[in-house]
Amino acid sequence: MASYTSYGRRLESVTGAKLSNSKFNSIINEEALLTGDNTDHIIKFNRFDIPEGFTYLNGLRGYLFFTRPDLNILNGSGVLNDTLANVAGYREMFKNGSNVDRMIIKSLQQDTDFDSPYLPVLSNQIKGYTPEDQTLDSYEKGDTHHGSKIRYGKHSTVSRTSGSFSLSVEDTSFLSVYKLISIWTDYIERVFIGDTDPKETYIKNGILDYAVSVYYIATKLDGAEIMYWEKQVGVIPKNRPDSAFGTTKGQVTSPEYSLQFECSLKSRSSILDPHVLSEINTLSNTTKSKVSGALSSYDLAKGKIGQIFVSAPMIERLNNKFYLRWS
Repeated sequence: MASYTSYGRRLESVTGAKLSNSKFNSIINEEALLTGDNTDHIIKFNRFDIPEGFTYLNGLRGYLFFTRPDLNILNGSGVLNDTLANVAGYREMFKNGSNVDRMIIKSLQQDTDFDSPYLPVLSNQIKGYTPEDQTLDSYEKGDTHHGSKIRYGKHSTVSRTSGSFSLSVEDTSFLSVYKLISIWTDYIERVFIGDTDPKETYIKNGILDYAVSVYYIATKLDGAEIMYWEKQVGVIPKNRPDSAFGTTKGQVTSPEYSLQFECSLKSRSSILDPHVLSEINTLSNTTKSKVSGALSSYDLAKGKIGQIFVSAPMIERLNNKFYLRWS
């Protein structure tokens, strides 16, 4: 197994500050390969129950990626469409609001200059997420003379449909998440009661323009090696967190939201289905800048951590493992 000492020597053998990001990444990958895959804990018994370091997971880091809806808010000229132009809230936020306000609106519609297939602000401000278990349904059959029955397994379809989940969110000083959710839920209501219409193509093809997909990835503490993933389809926001703005005299409070979402379907096999991960690469390549390569987490030339704000996630497969990278 590669040690930290051997890893340090390998870095020292390279020409210090001239080490490129690509070379640094290749060294990281080579070191990962040296650890191997010890299968003793699967095929043999640990009779003394002695902890073995190679089995330690140590912890997880989670990442959520929301795709963007395609609300019909702005017309082809980039101004509010006719049905919303006279709505005070939209008009004020788009015409007289800050650049942050206008970008929030643009992020909810596809044909704008918001160059990302995702809603990064949700990923950045979410404090935690817990996936729901998939539950195998069963039934009893074969009643004997003494009342004994055999239990048969069925399927997990019920737990993968019509689900819901909640997210704990700490908002920004611009209330970016609150404004985004407010516009999103308000639009859904307006479409339902007939105050505004989706784009014609969605009406003709019977597609919900406000539903999105959500990808969840859990990595090891290194933020790279992927241990679990899932996808939820047909996700819509359920609540606008007005209750978070309550105050108590003599106390200082900071708005933290519990956002509720509902979904139509959940990916069937999670970690057994690499197609879910490949979709992330496909989505990330729709940005105008395109995915050009993975960024290193540390800039050796400048002696500091790498670029903080990045364009899109990407998935790399190496030695039959998957790694989360950033473009």
